[in-house]
Amino acid sequence: MSLEYSPKGLVGLLTPQANTTVEAEFQLLLPAGMGLVNGRLVSHQPELEDRLKEYFANLDTHIAQFGDAPLGVIGLAVTGASYFMGLDKEAALLQHLSSSLGFPVMSAGWAVRQTLKILNAKRIALVSPYPHSLLLHSKAYWTSDGFDVLEVAQVVQPTAGSSTHVSGHPVYSLGSEDVIQSLQKLSATEADVVVLLGTGLPTLRCLLAAPQILRKPVISCNLALAWCCANAVHPMPDAQHSLLSWLEGMSWKQRYLERCSAT
Repeated sequence: MSLEYSPKGLVGLLTPQANTTVEAEFQLLLPAGMGLVNGRLVSHQPELEDRLKEYFANLDTHIAQFGDAPLGVIGLAVTGASYFMGLDKEAALLQHLSSSLGFPVMSAGWAVRQTLKILNAKRIALVSPYPHSLLLHSKAYWTSDGFDVLEVAQVVQPTAGSSTHVSGHPVYSLGSEDVIQSLQKLSATEADVVVLLGTGLPTLRCLLAAPQILRKPVISCNLALAWCCANAVHPMPDAQHSLLSWLEGMSWKQRYLERCSAT
């Protein structure tokens, strides 16, 4: 099978059915020469929690969308499903899938935890677009892996009741300015790292603005997953240096500016 447009490897990505952020950010984040194919995590459950649980329960079906594409890794670009599954069950699921497919399968939650460990972070602060119940599960997920959640800055919904809110998850009605305003609330945090939660949250402009807001690393779920996927396909010799350069936009800032100059 030809990889003419992906000479550095091919990433398979599974995104929630209504998510419009992940693919756009991955196309900007992944290094030149690395390709992307996308599938959708689909559930007809009316409640958010039930949809998130069903996404991971039916992963075999979702992964089958890729057929025989010569993937080097699969990224599961959803965090809420990890929160409800918990660390142990998630680890077993990812190990089973990776072994059966013959290449790594990783979740966004797993990727964030790996990047936090590479940065030697123990204390974290969260920027959260989640409703209260999902935020509680999120905090339990991070603390169960030994991270101390010092504080949470909630992203305020600008247009409650909008069509994007009703479409399935409140995160889809948020923009970069909403996230930056929440990030500013953490300017005095004593956390080692700030995590921008939710793969549906637009975060690239926020990451570029972060050094002017606070003097510590800021990680988004999409950047963490993209970095881990890229590293799995084309290993980087100095993980911490590479990750820090990604957080600073060294490898993707110009692509972002060229594509988003009109916004």
